[in-house]
Amino acid sequence: MELMMTVDRIEGTTAIVEFAGTMLHLDVSALPAGTTEGTRLKVALTRVPTDSSDAQARLDRLRKNSPPGDSIDL
Repeated sequence: MELMMTVDRIEGTTAIVEFAGTMLHLDVSALPAGTTEGTRLKVALTRVPTDSSDAQARLDRLRKNSPPGDSIDL
């Protein structure tokens, strides 16, 4: 599946981009060199592995600092 977005306009260092019916505000530096108004861009999605030990440490910290009886879950 190909996901496409179109640069609607550029305002200073911000590009207003239409993606799936939603207007996004992106920093121009995040776009490929030469991107201008009207440029169509293909969006590639990749899965980024997460380090579960970091998530567990955050969860433990939240549970420790939360009032008794609060339900903290990921």
